[in-house]
Amino acid sequence: MKKCNKCQKIKPEGDFYEGNAKCKDCKREYQQNYRANNLEAVKVSVRLSMDKARFGRSRTEILERDGYKCAECRIVFPPKNLDIHHIDGEGRHSDYPNNHEDNLETMCKQCHGSLHGKEGK
Repeated sequence: MKKCNKCQKIKPEGDFYEGNAKCKDCKREYQQNYRANNLEAVKVSVRLSMDKARFGRSRTEILERDGYKCAECRIVFPPKNLDIHHIDGEGRHSDYPNNHEDNLETMCKQCHGSLHGKEGK
């Protein structure tokens, strides 16, 4: 049995994450409150971790390098209207994605969609 540092209840060891002084219920409540009060920071953190998994680097690095400008139409857009394009076509659905920075370029959603035969991607 172990006492939770937050709720002060005595609970079985299995109700605690390893190395944590808060019980699972208190930890879950803390995480929910944190997410609710820090939604933008959580979104950025999730997006960065997804980008690193997809491109091996931050999506923002490529956007900043290219000045938030579409490689096709040369118009500057806000980040939400931009995609990262794999020049050699070896992207997300490839068996061997080529995420080298020289193979990545910024494209607006419309140009990227047109390039891949989709309307607005």
